[in-house]
Amino acid sequence: MTCLVLSVVILHNYAAHKIPFTVGYESEADQLRFGSQRPAQRIRNDRPEWFPWSDKESCILDILRHLPRSLFSDAQMDIILWGVASFGVRNLPSTDVAKSIGKYLQSLCGIKTERQKGPLGHVYYLNELDGLIRQEMGNPDIRPHIRHYCEDSGQHLEHAWQAQAWKELDPTLATPMVRKGNQDFFVHELARLDNGTLVMPFRWFTRSSGDPGDQKTQILFGLAWAVKIVHVNGQSGYIISQTNTIQFPVHQLQSSFPYLVESCNLDQIPSPHNIFGIQSEHGCECLPWTLTSFEDGFANHWRVLAKGHEVLTFAMWLYCDDTSGNVSKKWNKHNSFLFTAAGLPHEHVHKESNVQFLCTSNLAPPLEMLDGITTQLERGQKEGFWVWDVQKEAMVLTIPAVLAMLGDNPMQSEFSCHVGLVGKYFCRCCFAKGRDANDEQPASAAKDVADDNSVHSNTSSERESDSGAEKKGGRRKETIQELISRAKRFIMVHESRYPQRTIDTLHNMFITSSQLGGKTKAKEMTTGSGVKDTFFGHFQDKIFTFIKKIPHSTPTEERQGLVDDFIAQNIPPEPSCFSPIWRMKGLDPHRDTPVEILHVILLGFVKYYWRDAITRLDDPQKETLKHRLSSLDVSSMGLSPLAGETLVKYARSLTGRDFRAIAQVAPFVLYDLLPAECYEAWLALSALIPLVWQPVILHLDTYLATLELAIEHFLNCAAHWTPRWFNKPKFHIICHLPMHIRRFGPAMLYATEGFESFNAIIRDHSVHSNHQAPSRDIGRGFAQCSRVRHLLHRGVFFRPVENQIEPPHLPFSDDSTQWVTAAALPIVLARTGFGKWCSPVASAYGLNVVEKTELPIVLPNHIPDGQYHVYEQAISYTHEPYKSGDYVIVGTSANINGPVGVARVHEILVNPQFSSATLTASAILVQTFKLGPIHPKYKLHQLMPAQWALLPPQNVLCPVDTQHNCAGNNCDLSKFRAVRQERELTEHRLPRTHHHNDTEHQRLLNTNQMRSGVFVQRLRPTIPPLDPDLMISEGATREIQAQMAATHKGKTRAQPLARNQSPLAARAQTDALSSSPPTSNPILQRFIEGQQGRRRVVTCQTCGQLGHNSRTCGRRAGGGI
Repeated sequence: MTCLVLSVVILHNYAAHKIPFTVGYESEADQLRFGSQRPAQRIRNDRPEWFPWSDKESCILDILRHLPRSLFSDAQMDIILWGVASFGVRNLPSTDVAKSIGKYLQSLCGIKTERQKGPLGHVYYLNELDGLIRQEMGNPDIRPHIRHYCEDSGQHLEHAWQAQAWKELDPTLATPMVRKGNQDFFVHELARLDNGTLVMPFRWFTRSSGDPGDQKTQILFGLAWAVKIVHVNGQSGYIISQTNTIQFPVHQLQSSFPYLVESCNLDQIPSPHNIFGIQSEHGCECLPWTLTSFEDGFANHWRVLAKGHEVLTFAMWLYCDDTSGNVSKKWNKHNSFLFTAAGLPHEHVHKESNVQFLCTSNLAPPLEMLDGITTQLERGQKEGFWVWDVQKEAMVLTIPAVLAMLGDNPMQSEFSCHVGLVGKYFCRCCFAKGRDANDEQPASAAKDVADDNSVHSNTSSERESDSGAEKKGGRRKETIQELISRAKRFIMVHESRYPQRTIDTLHNMFITSSQLGGKTKAKEMTTGSGVKDTFFGHFQDKIFTFIKKIPHSTPTEERQGLVDDFIAQNIPPEPSCFSPIWRMKGLDPHRDTPVEILHVILLGFVKYYWRDAITRLDDPQKETLKHRLSSLDVSSMGLSPLAGETLVKYARSLTGRDFRAIAQVAPFVLYDLLPAECYEAWLALSALIPLVWQPVILHLDTYLATLELAIEHFLNCAAHWTPRWFNKPKFHIICHLPMHIRRFGPAMLYATEGFESFNAIIRDHSVHSNHQAPSRDIGRGFAQCSRVRHLLHRGVFFRPVENQIEPPHLPFSDDSTQWVTAAALPIVLARTGFGKWCSPVASAYGLNVVEKTELPIVLPNHIPDGQYHVYEQAISYTHEPYKSGDYVIVGTSANINGPVGVARVHEILVNPQFSSATLTASAILVQTFKLGPIHPKYKLHQLMPAQWALLPPQNVLCPVDTQHNCAGNNCDLSKFRAVRQERELTEHRLPRTHHHNDTEHQRLLNTNQMRSGVFVQRLRPTIPPLDPDLMISEGATREIQAQMAATHKGKTRAQPLARNQSPLAARAQTDALSSSPPTSNPILQRFIEGQQGRRRVVTCQTCGQLGHNSRTCGRRAGGGI
């Protein structure tokens, strides 16, 4: 990429300065002529065609220095400048001059990076939130896609604004107004409809007249409470009835609040200021009206602040994660906050160019930085952020709102003031309880319990035990009843956590911590409730440290008085001493930290299962697995050919991308390598994943019912394998996913893959700083990148008029002439590629914005006879390529909710008469297939050939993956494939799968593919539900038997001899153990007999005696030889 940009720089400078570009005709002096360096002077805009840059050289170097994934150090920039100067480019800025240019441009059209000192004493730097929102609203490529109203889409769910959380957004944060003509209608203000009805609007939303989510067909609606006119003590006024809700389209609104105030006497209605109260239920007394105030003239507070401008909500996904600031393996933890606009469609929200950076620090913890972000949010939610709306070409007032807090599970637990996954109450959403160490006896007290009634468990609560006697006694054992009971609790959703209950618990912890001897009690409260505030923990530690320093000889009352004085002087009062998450209006951290599917599923279940599978295999089986993976055809799933060697050999070092591929193909390569219970769990997991990653939900209730059944089936299969999987909290967290999908939309919307990949850019900025002020340097670096991105997207910025006498009544101007964009030449330059390559600048900043358009249809009413050309490839309805021989999903593009089927493409026909101009297919010759019975091994539909058909191309919806029935045909590795080394074919050959009986009757429809799930998942097989009690009981029994076998094997294993013990005594002890009376447990007795039958006689190489080896020989231990 660097070479490409450098080439563009050189060639454009040649053109600009008219330097001769010939070879062999210049003199030696001309060939060695260097360009001149620009002196450090006041920056001038001598060339307006390059505005806001002073000239072309400054523009190119400024862009080059701030490419997100191609940052350069000063030394590298000096090398680049030397190379450019060697071509004779004149007036070239030095590195220092380029820095000063960037600093000037940042003050002109960039955002500020503000110094913050957190409540915990750490200094960090924060990019201003209002500046980032101003850039998003002023970006002509991004602004048209941002939504501000929730949408009533029925059962269709695709975007965040169609989900429950946006519809239930706090009324003070939701968009409070609509504009009709020259009137603004606000919520909580009286309005009149065109039929004369007086209403009190409380929510605005949209509804599509066409396809759900289509912004072009949205119609605004309002929800309002009914209004009753009453007469009290000779005065007329209004009672608002919340029990009677009225829904109306906005075009029916006639008179807004200011009009009613002016015309109430003429219309003979009470003054809109006279609202006597609000009635929430039938028969209840009225409560005082508090939603508007006398200070604002009983108008909505936002009407007063807006001063005639529109007010819009700007919703965000706020994300936090830790990453290393070093390229090396040495960990340098940086906690970083990022956000994206939640109002963007799912195809835009995770683009790297749309991720905005707020702050990072390797010193300040996340909640301390969140305090500064919350302060900015509170200011915006109280006063609003003024921005220039490039779409409306006017100033608007925006209200920032955080829709959800994203991150991995430990980070979301920290946001929720939760103890984390290692606690007894390990779930941040509900009071799910793990294993309670206090309810069970220690292992030392359980020696008299029969071995067939108990089992070891590695739960986190067990590791957290703080009882010294229990640690001395060893690891506890669970009885089979306790194991079954815990497994049943694990797969259930328990009583929900609520913010007020958590705040009350924190208040009690604060009171307890303020008392002498409160440290132990506070820890017990944390263990007993699962509530842990790391922000409050800082102040707790200060209190405990102070108490510890007080001499014990001090009287108790005096000690408590000293503690009280210390708290009053050094500890912030409630609620300032608690996490700033509780100051974020409208956010419930227990519900608004949605399940993060990357870490829970791909880096959770799939990683656990794959590592377990590889551990179970011996070397020949691993070789078989490698070649099966490399032989699979995965092109229809949109995957690159699988590297079986990497996936097997480095199973403990794979990434989320690798696990994504493994989940889709595992059933076709593990069918005869794993025990039946393990393979059934793999089938359940592979069937669950494409449901979770489905980007569009056509019918929400049906989808959630299917998803809940799939999750239940997966958990039942895991329990049938072994309940020990339920020692991992992620197997419970997945139970909350259906609730979060209903609340926030498809799980892909708040998946964190895009944010995780952004960590590499943060690391790059850290590497190119001097590490003396990393938070400041990284923040300023991202502010510069954000400024360049905004300018190259033709974003507007404010340019005040010089010597303006009258100050504006707003922070910025209503005059559109003062909102300017970059000149045309920089924008064209950034989008210009070199040769056949596209511009790297356009790729880095997302400048190549291509709208998703429907395929052009040039077909007549019927497919005419005539000559057709045969094409090799075509594009489906979902814009995915397919070719002859591929299997596809077919249906009707005019009705994507209609029935679909499977077909195989045989020919792609093009009629030159109708398709020569657009090069689109005219017809597709396919063979259709019927869904046959469900294969008992793979639990997938077998395909049965049906009839032939000639289909229009728009009826090909998407390609679909099919695989051969290898388990039923005993396919082997008898074929070979050539090996490429250094991009060359070699004589080496590796085994390849030989598919026996490879006909169309032996194909399986792989509904485990994650691509095009909205169509493929309609054909998923229906698996009968399992009995959870039976699955858990059988799994627990199998686990106990395995533990018994492991325990007995450890007891019968040869033990090291004591220092004075002879080999004969050791042999006598072993014989006595082997001749012990039979146990009452028949399973254990058979196991013992089998072990005795397989015992080998060992001969010592040191003393020649039988029954032991040389390592345990008594002579060697005693130094006899």
